[in-house]
Amino acid sequence: MNNNEQKKIEFIHNPEFVKWVLKPFATSEQYWNNYIAENPSHKKEIEHATFLIKGLVQNQKSLSESDVLTLWNKIKQTGISTGKN
Repeated sequence: MNNNEQKKIEFIHNPEFVKWVLKPFATSEQYWNNYIAENPSHKKEIEHATFLIKGLVQNQKSLSESDVLTLWNKIKQTGISTGKN
């Protein structure tokens, strides 16, 4: 797996990233926009991870905290490893 794929998987497995994608608020917008500005080489991976996450919930307008946790658990069950133990 190349570094770009690994980074994308890390974003998908990051609960704060998932929350930002699905239910952004001012502080998360500021954090992730700063992250992108400081790490422009990750922009494509962020865009692709965002696309994948939104695709999983395309028919839902907003998610409760419970829905976010359920989605997060489904993502973890995909069996994709981040390389972290």
